Amino acid sequence: MHIDTIESLERFAEIRGNWDAVYEADPEAQFFLSWSWLSKWLEGEKRWFILAVKPDANASEYVAFFPLTLEVKTKKGGGFHNNLVVTGQEFTDYTGLLCTPEFEDRAVPALAEHIERLHWTKLKLPNMSISDGRFRLFTDCFPPELFDTKVESKRIDENNIDHCVYPYAKLPRDWEGYLANNLGSNTRQKVRRFLRKVDEAEEFRITVADAETFERDLDILLQLWTAKWGAQKGKNLPHVLAMNRKMISHFFETGHLFFPVLWKGEKPIGALATFTDMKKKAMLFWMAGRDESFKGPPPPGFVLHAYSIRHAIANGFTTYDFLKGNEPYKYAFASEDRRPKFMTFRTADRKNLGGRLDPRCLPTVFARTFKRHKAGRIAQAKIGYRQILDVEPGHRKALFALAQLLAADGDHAGAAKTFRTFVALEPEAFKAWSKLGDSLMARREFAEAVEAYREVVKRRPEFTAYRNLGDALLQLGEVEEAVAAFESALDREAPELDPRAPKAPNLWAGTVEKLARLPERDRARHAPAIANLGDKFRERGANGLAVSCYRQAISAQPKLITAQLGLALALKGQKGALPLASPRRDSAIT
Repeated sequence: MHIDTIESLERFAEIRGNWDAVYEADPEAQFFLSWSWLSKWLEGEKRWFILAVKPDANASEYVAFFPLTLEVKTKKGGGFHNNLVVTGQEFTDYTGLLCTPEFEDRAVPALAEHIERLHWTKLKLPNMSISDGRFRLFTDCFPPELFDTKVESKRIDENNIDHCVYPYAKLPRDWEGYLANNLGSNTRQKVRRFLRKVDEAEEFRITVADAETFERDLDILLQLWTAKWGAQKGKNLPHVLAMNRKMISHFFETGHLFFPVLWKGEKPIGALATFTDMKKKAMLFWMAGRDESFKGPPPPGFVLHAYSIRHAIANGFTTYDFLKGNEPYKYAFASEDRRPKFMTFRTADRKNLGGRLDPRCLPTVFARTFKRHKAGRIAQAKIGYRQILDVEPGHRKALFALAQLLAADGDHAGAAKTFRTFVALEPEAFKAWSKLGDSLMARREFAEAVEAYREVVKRRPEFTAYRNLGDALLQLGEVEEAVAAFESALDREAPELDPRAPKAPNLWAGTVEKLARLPERDRARHAPAIANLGDKFRERGANGLAVSCYRQAISAQPKLITAQLGLALALKGQKGALPLASPRRDSAIT
């Protein structure tokens, strides 16, 4: 079998005909795997993908589909791992896969084997509407020595409702047959009596949403539902309401919604939204709301479900599905239960298969790691960046960020190696060249630092680039070139780094001090250049720096007229200048 991966809505739209054909052919297909549902749901889903199976690479049509979503989870040590989960599980009542029956024996195991080659720690399969046979074909591919398995048969909430049970009613061809054979005598009498009340439309009536009333009716439904359940949803309430508004609106627009509202006079006292799937002849009760202040009779929910089931039978539906939860009221109408599969596979070592992250999650991992970086959680940030680079060694942002962290921690060997990798990929990134030079200087690899700073000068010939280059050249004893670089730095327009600025004398003091520590023979050979640097300082009003340069030059060459003249001029205007150390004859460059 051949498996492709579909990861865009555009590609999903292109295969709609193929998807619909598999959906119709698959007896296990259900509404939440329909193209109509998924196409809308995936608009807001992140990191989703669909595994699409062909009999072979040359086949024109797919025979199976499995929609999955990739989760990014934090590990205790600060790194990340991935979970795979069936798409939509947090909102839909059923999940699953699609497969044409004749290819089931081969396609389903192929999907499982493909998933085992992906990178994840946990595979979550909740709410799986799937037969026992098909489920075994899938789960038997996960050997127990490699995976820990958890199966849930009950999910009891605080109200003693089991969310592993899904009640539903099989519908006959006629309404009277349903009343006679599916309902108890008491329920049957209540259904007749209450429906007669709304059919007569005197005190009570039912309207069905149409183009003119839909927005009003949807507001009624959501307001009634919120009054009952809003507090329980807490901070998630806005998201829940927004998603329900989106999905219910979509299915009204596409003709897959039955939406009755119960009124007492002009006051709405109940509303019921039910999805309709004509291909599978199923109606699926989705959402209800009732006025909690109305005590009845008639009970709004009871009447609306009876009205909807009567509509379902009249329109050829064969199933009315109450979906998740075995609330007692559902059994007034439902006589059957479904029990979807709830299973989780977890790797035995609690690490991602293959030892690395899924490439699809890298944007999310980088965003979370960078947030840690900015928050000062450095150790965790390093782990995250390295996990990214394990998957994508050329990830520019992770390389640059990791290199900065390594340099800040004093790991200049690691920083230099990482910056080199980065500039090989981004040779025009002058900041990276500059930081590479800084790490090389810290390692006293001065020749390599000079080359890095020269790369900076090529791309951004500014003050700092030339000054750093000069410092590196000075460490190599290339005094003439170093002084030329310093002069170029002073010629650059950088007001905040002007030698007269408050912090600038200290900035330049270290450089001038290094000149002072040159061996005497070097200062003697380069005295004119040192004096020229003094002229640059004096021209910019930094007389203290200028005096230091002139004295160094005169100390090495007492008869150097340019230095003597410059010193006299600098001393004349030195009021308030920062005094600097005088040259030491027996010191070496550090």
